[in-house]
Amino acid sequence: MDGPGDGCRDIQSVDKDGISVLTQCKYVGDPGKVVASSDANEIIVALTKFGGQRGILASTGRFSPQLKREFTDNFPSLHLDWIEGADIVDEIFSNPILFRSWVTGATIGRETIFAKIPFIVRIGLTDAPMELDDEDLGDGLRIEGACSVEIGALERFRPPEAIGWTESWGRFLRCPALLSQSPPDLHALEDLHAQALKKKFAATKEVSTVRFGTPYLVPTKSPEFEKGFRVPGFAPRSYVLRADEPPMREHDYILLSSPAWIWPDYLSVAEGDWGNWQTSDNQRWCHIEVYNPAFPNSSQSHIFRLIGESKRKELRDAGAIFVTATSDVCERLAARCPVEAEICCPNGPGGEMLGWSFEASEHRETNRKAVLQALEEEKNYTLLDLEDAIHVASRSEDPIIPVPRGATYYPAQIVWEYDDLPSPQYLKGRACAFIEFWWVPVDVEEARRVLDSVSFSLPIDWQIWIDCKRGPQTKDTFPMVSVGVPWPLELSTTELVNEVSPHVDEVFKEIASHLRRAWPKARCATAEFWEKEVRFPAGMYVPTKEGLVRTDWWPEETEEGDD
Repeated sequence: MDGPGDGCRDIQSVDKDGISVLTQCKYVGDPGKVVASSDANEIIVALTKFGGQRGILASTGRFSPQLKREFTDNFPSLHLDWIEGADIVDEIFSNPILFRSWVTGATIGRETIFAKIPFIVRIGLTDAPMELDDEDLGDGLRIEGACSVEIGALERFRPPEAIGWTESWGRFLRCPALLSQSPPDLHALEDLHAQALKKKFAATKEVSTVRFGTPYLVPTKSPEFEKGFRVPGFAPRSYVLRADEPPMREHDYILLSSPAWIWPDYLSVAEGDWGNWQTSDNQRWCHIEVYNPAFPNSSQSHIFRLIGESKRKELRDAGAIFVTATSDVCERLAARCPVEAEICCPNGPGGEMLGWSFEASEHRETNRKAVLQALEEEKNYTLLDLEDAIHVASRSEDPIIPVPRGATYYPAQIVWEYDDLPSPQYLKGRACAFIEFWWVPVDVEEARRVLDSVSFSLPIDWQIWIDCKRGPQTKDTFPMVSVGVPWPLELSTTELVNEVSPHVDEVFKEIASHLRRAWPKARCATAEFWEKEVRFPAGMYVPTKEGLVRTDWWPEETEEGDD
């Protein structure tokens, strides 16, 4: 009813509860432009004239906070919804029908599409993909065992350690798919996850992970991914399956959720390396980490190996030169040599490695002679062969030969960045340790000497590591006691922590008795260490073969008055 005589209302409708709703629409050419108060007042006129209590003011522009506040203050009995230009765009891009017809210009019929969801199944114990055959699950659901879909539909996707036909990947991923042969309900697409898990995997006997990708709408006559389109507004989701247990979202399986353990509030990015779940008194921490390995048998690793062999041949053919020396010698070499070293990386404390790859073939011989002449004038260096140079550079941020590396995710990453981590997670790579800091009235060396002579009684397969450090703020000695527990594949983080917590209490009671026997004034000081030593970027603890240990880096000590 837009136009003269519309009574300041463009749409008059009734909501699902039978309440009359008046809508006023205002078009502006610039989506950043603020709608004028005079234009917004028209909806007030309409509501007053027609006795309405609820209105909608929609615009391709935006409404100022002041305008919204004035409406709330002046008309408390009226309810007004504000729809801005950005809201309209979000709705179009999240609605596949509107997106298809308004953005791409295509047409689509309501009865001519099915919903199709790519998914993968990963066996937890071996990290191997599970191959599935075509299968009718009933109620209009069907599994197609051999499909190909763009890998972006499952990103962020973690490839398995070993790849066969299933999950072989590049731009496209080979995987099964779930096809719903009923008219799609866009608000219930994720309900298809639960139906498939119940119908197909209810009788599972081993721990495995199922990752459902972004759903597609596909034509009914030829329901292939490449002939359909991805539904905006949905993200992949992973579930962990176990025998005789309902499926659990991977997010809930990995994160700790227990009233006995608290994630610290107001944790800064600088303190994130120290972030752990804490007891209510902050006297004990629970450290969870997940290691995802490099993939030696994956196509990714095969590609890296091919690149490596090609790069090796290229460097050998070019007669590449690599030398290592102290930093001052390398600095003199770099200044003396007329050919700039393309490779420069650290090699131990106070050392560097320089390398010339001579990539430009037209100047290769001239440049090589110039480098050899500069080396002739500087004797205090060691010439490295290619493999030694590759090994030295592999520890740098810019290796000569690219190498696929594993990744370890720490508590703050798991809590803050879970949606950005690759999935399925490597369930065998989870580790759990409980940590306490103690204050002892001796220096670091004496504390280490005494604690090295103490033996602790632990349950089978449990481990203990003690690392003594001097607090950079208080200069006190704090032994960090870490107790690692074995982690059965079939237990979630919360289940594991709840199961072992009573035994952890007993272990730390024994540890406390040993510490107080050696130093009667020793006290548990985890909360004290957190407040006095952690609340600034003072290094981090890292996992090593010896357990969780602090890095050796500490802030430089400054005298009073120094900048």
